Amino acid sequence: MYRIDGHVSFKAFIKEFLIARTQAYLYLKIYERVLKGNLSIKEIRDRMIEIYRNIKSKEIVDKKSIHNLIKPLRFQIKRQDSCDFYKSNVKFTGYLLDEIFSSDKNYFNKVFKEYSDLNLKKHIKTHK
Repeated sequence: MYRIDGHVSFKAFIKEFLIARTQAYLYLKIYERVLKGNLSIKEIRDRMIEIYRNIKSKEIVDKKSIHNLIKPLRFQIKRQDSCDFYKSNVKFTGYLLDEIFSSDKNYFNKVFKEYSDLNLKKHIKTHK
């Protein structure tokens, strides 16, 4: 990368320029891609702006994906007392749902079938 800018070595490049951390970081990210073989010097010359945008957009996506590892759920509960309980014990509710789903598939499938049958019966009654 530094050679594209006309410098003999990276050390000479650093001595001559005072660059922002973000610019240095960008150079390192591009250099990393060159080392991996994902990018050539010719591509850098021809498409530098596009490459820069791709790196920045990937960073934004990565930050968002790290931040949103677990997506929140929204659902309605018919009974107020159970709604109050689940609202005041959100982490437990998440644990409970995850635990039932992952460790007790038979119970989960049984309840899901009951729910599906109830919905099917309601659907049939409303369309008669």
